[in-house]
Amino acid sequence: MIKKLGKNDWRQWREIRLEALKKSPDSFLSSFEEEDKTPDNMWAEQLENSLKFGYFINDEIVGCSGLLIEKAAKISHTATLFGMYVKDGVRGSGVGLALVNFVKDYAKKNHVKHLYLGCNAQNLGAVKLYKKCGFKVYGTRPDYTKIGSKFYDDLIMMCEL
Repeated sequence: MIKKLGKNDWRQWREIRLEALKKSPDSFLSSFEEEDKTPDNMWAEQLENSLKFGYFINDEIVGCSGLLIEKAAKISHTATLFGMYVKDGVRGSGVGLALVNFVKDYAKKNHVKHLYLGCNAQNLGAVKLYKKCGFKVYGTRPDYTKIGSKFYDDLIMMCEL
């Protein structure tokens, strides 16, 4: 089951977000060290003030994603999918596919025409998933992120809804 996360989901949200940052540091712009310092009340606040979704199996969150719908009139037809993560134990089972399609449907119902995302070019599994969901690469940001002394390119992808 996929649902929009609310403030009462903050403990599970915190757990999966920190796991994502720890296990896949090259897939996110933030770091475990930065977000681990976030006070508990801020985790709940994040969920009240943003669109974050969770995929639940037996009341346990096993995947998450976020959606930012632009507010400015000239770009209100655009949105960004972000923060996508699926736990190791359920990867390849359709959780990621369901999350991306859920976000696409949610965006479309909110009059979004273009859905964007950024993806580490070396994350071939994610790139394959996004392409399967209709996203196309239309640009690359070379050396976009840096972890230690290693740089990573970021693919800019877009799906027309």
